[in-house]
Amino acid sequence: MKEKEYDFSKMTIEEGLKRLSEITGEMEKEDCTLEKSFSLYEEGTALIKYVNSKVEEVEAKVSMITEDGGEVPFS
Repeated sequence: MKEKEYDFSKMTIEEGLKRLSEITGEMEKEDCTLEKSFSLYEEGTALIKYVNSKVEEVEAKVSMITEDGGEVPFS
């Protein structure tokens, strides 16, 4: 089975986290079918990968300036 492709490129980290919350809520509903659950799970896992990559990008860009003007990676 081929993995479905999602385009989250215009989504912010906050929007991604909001959508993940919505996905969780939809999956918790009693009337959520098995097929819908699989579809939501697939979207959620792809979205988690995207959000994680965006967070890593932000962390890589953030640096703290030390007293002597040097840069220290954000941790």
